[in-house]
Amino acid sequence: MQEITKSVATIEQVNTLEILQHQRAVKDQSRLNSHQRASNIAGAFSTSINLSKSAIPGNMGPLIIVDDLVTTGATLAEAIRALQTAGFNVLGAVTGAVANPYDKGVDFRKGI
Repeated sequence: MQEITKSVATIEQVNTLEILQHQRAVKDQSRLNSHQRASNIAGAFSTSINLSKSAIPGNMGPLIIVDDLVTTGATLAEAIRALQTAGFNVLGAVTGAVANPYDKGVDFRKGI
């Protein structure tokens, strides 16, 4: 995804930032239902830049999150929470794929 993101950013003449970071370990989410995923990932991200605490040179506009895969949306929701907490305006997200939540016998309807 990094190569695709950087290629699109170059064409569109926008910058890319890699500012999300894990602040604690999380379990592998592949076998978790939606509620378990949300609980597992809650509070796990922080940012390397906090707009409210530091001066950022240049123009910092709204962000679009780019991720490789979305299953239940828990990771994207946590990323948005962390970015907004740090003072960023998140416009939305783009993902490379949407998982079939019924793969591997995991029924995500039970957690919704």
